[in-house]
Amino acid sequence: MKGGMLVSMNLQTEIEDRLWKVISNNYEKKNFSGAILDGIFFLGDLIRERTGLDGDGLPLVGQAFGGQNPKLKVNKLQTDNDKNIQYGMEQMLRGIYQAIRNPRSHEKFNDTDFDANSIIIFINYLLKIIDTAKSPFTLKEYVKLIYDPYFSKSDKYAELLVNKIPPNKFLPVFIEVYNNKKLELIDQIKYIFKELFKKLNEDEIKQALEIISEDLKTTIDLCLISTIIQILPPNYWDQIDHIARLRIENKLIESINEGLYFDDDNNNGYFGASAKYVAKYFTLKRELIGALVRKLSSSEYNEQEYVFHYFDGIFEDLIPEPYHYFILTIKKGLEAGDVRFYNLAGYYSYLDLWAKAFEKELAAFIETPSRSTIVPDYSDDEPPF
Repeated sequence: MKGGMLVSMNLQTEIEDRLWKVISNNYEKKNFSGAILDGIFFLGDLIRERTGLDGDGLPLVGQAFGGQNPKLKVNKLQTDNDKNIQYGMEQMLRGIYQAIRNPRSHEKFNDTDFDANSIIIFINYLLKIIDTAKSPFTLKEYVKLIYDPYFSKSDKYAELLVNKIPPNKFLPVFIEVYNNKKLELIDQIKYIFKELFKKLNEDEIKQALEIISEDLKTTIDLCLISTIIQILPPNYWDQIDHIARLRIENKLIESINEGLYFDDDNNNGYFGASAKYVAKYFTLKRELIGALVRKLSSSEYNEQEYVFHYFDGIFEDLIPEPYHYFILTIKKGLEAGDVRFYNLAGYYSYLDLWAKAFEKELAAFIETPSRSTIVPDYSDDEPPF
């Protein structure tokens, strides 16, 4: 009687849609053994997805549900009864592989629709238990760790957090954090992305950069652009889509050309200052250098100050070998007694070419306390090199 009920049932209405989707092709062709195997393969996929494990069969079940600290916990594991239920779940899954999957993988079986209905409904039951099992990693809970107000802004802390991510969750974590990026959390996201990009494989990096590139191709939100530039590990900037890079670099240089720095924070060109994060990898590096040198050569104190305040730490990457107009500009500033030029040239004096270029002027420097330093004002038509 029970067997007749199972045979006549509409299996599709008795199981979850996701399970029916994977078994329906073989089931409707009356390949019932194939449908059973499809269901068990799906069961394994779900366990791997929930745990980040790569195994299969009995090793997968043991790592996921066995031991003192299983990856998937079906309860709180506080009482003997809890532990017995956990153990029972592990054994049921072991039985699925040992008694059902393995024989059908190695021998010819002629399962009936009754057999398929019975086993697949049981698989459906196990899927529901796995769905509700507590996992050591969930995307929602993990993101909370990144947004934690007590986040320790250090490479080591970020490395430890990223190591908690299952291998198959690196890209989903990137997408989740990127899509919900917040300006006030730039520093925290920057640390996480620095470590996360070390874990992404080649295809995942390509997907991540495509997502970023699409934003940079179209957005006019300067705050968004600045945020993206700051959270992206800088060595990936030259892998951003070429159109997106040129579009953003041109806008950054335009902002730099307008840049003025005042102590009261009423500044122009704040957006352009974001260029410092990726300057080493700029496509338009020549144009960037030209814009910065023209500002240093300006007779306007606040134009010069814009460069000193935002860019003085990047000249080793931009200008490892000082060239004519740059040397002339720095020397005039040194001769005028402007301590800002002294600090700039002196900071890079450990570089032989910089030390030789400004050796005499640095040795003879006498500070003049003035905000009106006059240095050559080159026209835009003159080449920066």
